[in-house]
Amino acid sequence: VSLIVGSSYNSIVGVVDYNGTYRINPRGAEDVVEATNAGDTCEDPIALTLPVVDMTGSSDGFADDYSGSWYMSGVDVVYSFSITEDGSISGDHTNAGGEYTGMFVFDGCPDAGGTEVASATGYSGGSFTDEAISAGDYYLVISNWPTPNDFSYTFSLSFTAGAVPQPDFVVSSLTSSSD
Repeated sequence: VSLIVGSSYNSIVGVVDYNGTYRINPRGAEDVVEATNAGDTCEDPIALTLPVVDMTGSSDGFADDYSGSWYMSGVDVVYSFSITEDGSISGDHTNAGGEYTGMFVFDGCPDAGGTEVASATGYSGGSFTDEAISAGDYYLVISNWPTPNDFSYTFSLSFTAGAVPQPDFVVSSLTSSSD
């Protein structure tokens, strides 16, 4: 087909709605592969460099790809980070609307045998402190207990190299008395 500059042409093409973004598809809907948002799955996580301080985000436009506890049964946003030596991590998150949300650290993708290393869940957020972690690659999943499905959040995540801090006290014995 030859086209002449300055001429008008009529053409019938498919228009496909992908998450509210309309795109012209000249071949037909069956030929289009839907693009995902970075952070939708472990295959395309959002990369983090620690420490992360007060990073904000939203689950709007993401899907429910992973299941776990009640706090990981809704929409998921996936981040990734690497630790170069053994140490501990601490993190916290809040949500903007008082929804039940969770922040989970896994040593692999949740649906591929990843083990939970740390988590923080709750009605308006949660936190964890000084959880032991080994050198390696990790996923951070922010999720919720629906409904609602969409939520906004703020989180922080930090790493401390070396031995995991220990409490300042040790219980050497316990005595119980009954009345």
